[in-house]
Amino acid sequence: MRCTNCNNEIDIETNECRYCGENTVRILTPEEKNGYDGLTIDSNAQEDGFTEKQSSNSYNRVYVRSINPGGNFLTKAVFVLLGIIISGFLFFVALPITLIIIAIAVFTWIVLGYLRK
Repeated sequence: MRCTNCNNEIDIETNECRYCGENTVRILTPEEKNGYDGLTIDSNAQEDGFTEKQSSNSYNRVYVRSINPGGNFLTKAVFVLLGIIISGFLFFVALPITLIIIAIAVFTWIVLGYLRK
Protein backbone atom coordinates (compact mmCIF):
# COMPACT_ATOMS: atom_id res chain seq x y z
CA MET A 1 0.00 0.00 0.00
CA ARG A 2 1.15 3.52 -0.74
CA CYS A 3 0.94 6.60 1.43
CA THR A 4 -1.23 9.38 -0.04
CA ASN A 5 1.00 12.02 1.50
CA CYS A 6 4.56 11.01 0.52
CA ASN A 7 3.92 8.03 -1.84
CA ASN A 8 6.16 5.70 0.20
CA GLU A 9 5.16 2.22 1.28
CA ILE A 10 2.93 1.94 4.36
CA ASP A 11 3.94 -0.53 7.08
CA ILE A 12 1.48 -3.44 6.94
CA GLU A 13 1.51 -4.12 10.68
CA THR A 14 0.83 -0.56 11.84
CA ASN A 15 -0.95 0.77 8.71
CA GLU A 16 1.19 3.90 9.06
CA CYS A 17 3.74 5.45 6.77
CA ARG A 18 7.25 5.05 8.22
CA TYR A 19 8.31 8.36 6.72
CA CYS A 20 5.53 10.89 7.36
CA GLY A 21 3.22 9.10 9.83
CA GLU A 22 0.16 9.28 7.55
CA ASN A 23 -2.18 6.29 7.83
CA THR A 24 -4.57 6.64 4.91
CA VAL A 25 -4.71 4.25 1.98
CA ARG A 26 -4.67 5.35 -1.65
CA ILE A 27 -6.29 3.46 -4.53
CA LEU A 28 -3.76 2.74 -7.26
CA THR A 29 -4.49 3.33 -10.92
CA PRO A 30 -4.21 0.33 -13.28
CA GLU A 31 -0.83 1.61 -14.50
CA GLU A 32 0.44 1.93 -10.94
CA LYS A 33 -0.85 -1.57 -10.10
CA ASN A 34 1.12 -3.06 -12.99
CA GLY A 35 4.32 -1.30 -11.94
CA TYR A 36 3.94 -1.81 -8.19
CA ASP A 37 6.02 -4.61 -6.65
CA GLY A 38 4.41 -4.80 -3.20
CA LEU A 39 1.21 -6.08 -1.61
CA THR A 40 -2.06 -4.56 -2.83
CA ILE A 41 -5.72 -5.03 -1.96
CA ASP A 42 -8.05 -5.22 -4.94
CA SER A 43 -10.90 -2.77 -4.34
CA ASN A 44 -13.10 -4.54 -6.91
CA ALA A 45 -12.57 -8.03 -5.46
CA GLN A 46 -15.60 -10.24 -5.11
CA GLU A 47 -16.17 -13.01 -2.61
CA ASP A 48 -16.34 -15.72 -5.27
CA GLY A 49 -13.60 -17.98 -3.93
CA PHE A 50 -11.01 -16.89 -6.48
CA THR A 51 -7.87 -14.91 -5.71
CA GLU A 52 -5.42 -13.54 -8.23
CA LYS A 53 -1.84 -12.45 -7.72
CA GLN A 54 0.41 -10.78 -10.25
CA SER A 55 4.17 -10.86 -10.00
CA SER A 56 6.48 -9.27 -12.51
CA ASN A 57 10.11 -8.52 -13.18
CA SER A 58 12.01 -7.08 -16.13
CA TYR A 59 11.69 -10.32 -18.14
CA ASN A 60 8.14 -11.57 -17.74
CA ARG A 61 4.95 -11.57 -15.72
CA VAL A 62 3.48 -14.42 -13.75
CA TYR A 63 -0.23 -14.66 -13.00
CA VAL A 64 -1.43 -17.05 -10.30
CA ARG A 65 -5.10 -17.86 -9.77
CA SER A 66 -6.05 -19.80 -6.67
CA ILE A 67 -9.39 -21.48 -6.22
CA ASN A 68 -10.79 -21.65 -2.71
CA PRO A 69 -13.99 -23.69 -2.69
CA GLY A 70 -14.89 -22.24 0.69
CA GLY A 71 -18.31 -23.33 1.83
CA ASN A 72 -19.29 -24.99 5.04
CA PHE A 73 -18.51 -28.44 6.42
CA LEU A 74 -21.32 -30.05 4.41
CA THR A 75 -19.91 -28.79 1.10
CA LYS A 76 -16.45 -30.10 1.93
CA ALA A 77 -17.92 -33.44 3.05
CA VAL A 78 -19.77 -33.75 -0.28
CA PHE A 79 -16.52 -33.13 -2.20
CA VAL A 80 -14.71 -35.77 -0.14
CA LEU A 81 -17.58 -38.23 -0.62
CA LEU A 82 -17.57 -37.65 -4.39
CA GLY A 83 -13.81 -38.24 -4.46
CA ILE A 84 -14.23 -41.52 -2.57
CA ILE A 85 -17.04 -42.65 -4.91
CA ILE A 86 -15.01 -41.85 -8.04
CA SER A 87 -11.91 -43.57 -6.62
CA GLY A 88 -13.99 -46.62 -5.67
CA PHE A 89 -15.52 -46.80 -9.14
CA LEU A 90 -12.11 -46.64 -10.77
CA PHE A 91 -10.61 -49.27 -8.46
CA PHE A 92 -13.51 -51.74 -8.17
CA VAL A 93 -15.14 -51.40 -11.63
CA ALA A 94 -12.84 -49.86 -14.24
CA LEU A 95 -9.65 -51.62 -13.12
CA PRO A 96 -11.15 -55.16 -13.09
CA ILE A 97 -12.77 -54.62 -16.49
CA THR A 98 -9.44 -53.41 -17.89
CA LEU A 99 -7.62 -56.41 -16.40
CA ILE A 100 -10.22 -58.82 -17.85
CA ILE A 101 -9.84 -57.26 -21.30
CA ILE A 102 -6.05 -57.54 -21.03
CA ALA A 103 -6.33 -61.18 -19.90
CA ILE A 104 -8.63 -62.00 -22.85
CA ALA A 105 -6.19 -60.32 -25.25
CA VAL A 106 -3.21 -62.24 -23.83
CA PHE A 107 -5.15 -65.54 -23.90
CA THR A 108 -6.19 -64.91 -27.51
CA TRP A 109 -2.61 -64.07 -28.47
CA ILE A 110 -1.32 -67.30 -26.87
CA VAL A 111 -4.04 -69.46 -28.50
CA LEU A 112 -3.44 -67.90 -31.92
CA GLY A 113 0.30 -68.49 -31.45
CA TYR A 114 -0.29 -72.24 -30.88
CA LEU A 115 -2.72 -72.50 -33.81
CA ARG A 116 -0.17 -71.04 -36.24
CA LYS A 117 2.36 -73.79 -35.47
